[in-house]
Amino acid sequence: MLIMKKNEEAFTGLEAAIVLIAFVVVAAVFSFVVLGAGFFTTQKSHEVVYAGVGSAASNMVVKGDVYGISTTTPTEIIYIQFDVGLAAGGYPIDAAKLTMIYSDTTNTPRHLLYQPQTGWDTSLVDPDPGNWTMINKAGSDTSNDDDVLKYGQTFTIRTYPLADMIPPREAFHIEIKPEIGASIAISRTVPPSLKATTLLT
Repeated sequence: MLIMKKNEEAFTGLEAAIVLIAFVVVAAVFSFVVLGAGFFTTQKSHEVVYAGVGSAASNMVVKGDVYGISTTTPTEIIYIQFDVGLAAGGYPIDAAKLTMIYSDTTNTPRHLLYQPQTGWDTSLVDPDPGNWTMINKAGSDTSNDDDVLKYGQTFTIRTYPLADMIPPREAFHIEIKPEIGASIAISRTVPPSLKATTLLT
């Protein structure tokens, strides 16, 4: 009599193959998740670094000298005038959104308000007390009326910090804060002798 024996070796091999494939699939999915999280973290780290560099570096710089403007018979400084431009590699700045703070030895810090010009094709006006304005645009692409300071351009800013003006020998400080980047500071002392236009050092 022929006795048939059950052989399970083939089934055992098939089951092992299925388990192995399952392990490979799970490992692949896990690796994809881990790599995706790593790439996301790296990207966020780069964004944080770039944002930190942008905040620490100043996009705007004072170009040239700072002047005090007086009357034809000068006894005190009425306006403070200076030019600003972008630093190398700086991003365009909306000059109308600059924050400007004035202080001196007798006056606590005060915000100067932006006074826009009615149009660059008409006569420019000086700012009122406590205000500042732009009185000139030079450089490339200055034909438009927007207040965006671009690379290669220079804006001339004139401030009228105090209604009672700034006397001789007074030390003052102006802090300019753009939307992007670090603030810049202007610290000067009014000399004893004044002219209609006085160089401030």
